[in-house]
Amino acid sequence: MSKQLVGIYPLPSRRMAETDRYPDFFFQPQVYRSGGEHVSLAPGNYKVTYTRGPEYITQSLALHVPGGVTTMKQAFHLKRWINMASLGWYSSDHHIHAAGCSHYESPAEGVAPPAMFRQSLGEGVDMSTVLTWGPGWYNQKRYFTGALNTLSTAATLMRYDVEVSGFPSSHAGHIVLLNLKEDDYPGTDSIEQWPSWTKPVLAWAKKQGGLTGYAHSGWGLEPEHPVTTLPNYILPKMDGIGANEYIVTVTSGDVDFYSAGDTPAPWELNMWYHTLNSGFRTRLSGETDFPCIFDERVGMARSYFKTGNGLSYEGYLKAIKEGRSYVSDGRSHIIDFAVNKQEMGIRASELKMSAGTIHVTAKATAWLSEQQDEAGADIAKRPLTEMPYWNTERARVKTSRNVMVELIVNGESKA
Repeated sequence: MSKQLVGIYPLPSRRMAETDRYPDFFFQPQVYRSGGEHVSLAPGNYKVTYTRGPEYITQSLALHVPGGVTTMKQAFHLKRWINMASLGWYSSDHHIHAAGCSHYESPAEGVAPPAMFRQSLGEGVDMSTVLTWGPGWYNQKRYFTGALNTLSTAATLMRYDVEVSGFPSSHAGHIVLLNLKEDDYPGTDSIEQWPSWTKPVLAWAKKQGGLTGYAHSGWGLEPEHPVTTLPNYILPKMDGIGANEYIVTVTSGDVDFYSAGDTPAPWELNMWYHTLNSGFRTRLSGETDFPCIFDERVGMARSYFKTGNGLSYEGYLKAIKEGRSYVSDGRSHIIDFAVNKQEMGIRASELKMSAGTIHVTAKATAWLSEQQDEAGADIAKRPLTEMPYWNTERARVKTSRNVMVELIVNGESKA
């Protein structure tokens, strides 16, 4: 006799990522498997939900596991709604962690690269960066090589780099350092000896060819009075761990990108808009800060970047630095955005011209379920200061499957 089981299987409470054959995380409901791998299940009836990140359609099937058998096979056929790589656009998440926050057993120790690679592979993130930071610094830094991790394949890249978080400069904002050749600041033996502000660290990273930016930009930039318009002139509190010192370091050219997607949009984007209008050209780059801000999945906020020559780490760095990229939740896309036929990221993303009519072109697409479910309706009605911050449900027109596409200039809809 079989029974309908209730709950999540395999049981999250029995998962041990560092000792199990497959490194499943206890704080996630899902597990990640490739073809030929297995899941241990007791006899019973199951509803299996399966997908592979936001470019795929979520499907489900009924599975019966009979008693008295040791193995059985089941095929799962993944279905895409879009293939961004085939269009020349690749996804990235520059901010995931292998230690601290929701990682368990010993947060200061964390998990090994295979566990993190499986997460990125399972969510279809083409380029992921595992950042070593304060918790786990001395244990995790052994995985830093100054090159792509050896698990990387032609279709899925992973690299270890640094988030300066839990360091003396944290009060000025956490910073992300990519493409480092050396991960120890000169003259230091411990993180307590690092500089107490971000500028010298950014300059040191840039000197060795690094790509630099502020993490979870909006933390600490909450306006003194609630506001939802962008841009606005309400002063930020400057009391957190986001892009506090950005307003200083942007003037010296030490900042390449400004992280977006994992903090409230009115907080994270206001300062960036003002510096953009002041002539600075810091790029946006999407991040999840897994498993600290979000521990559901990697790539919940991500960048899509275009190299023009296939997937490569060098192409990724160049695309982010030049602005040939955009931030997305993976379910909404503005592809090949161009003004007067000049695409973003070309010639510094600037088009100088006399006053007159401009022609803006792009391919816009998004995925929403045909009928808005209860979870989607709940997200749609949440204020912009509540998670998830960048989510396509917020753009749904009432309960239809249509989304609003607008051209915004200085906070105002122009088309």
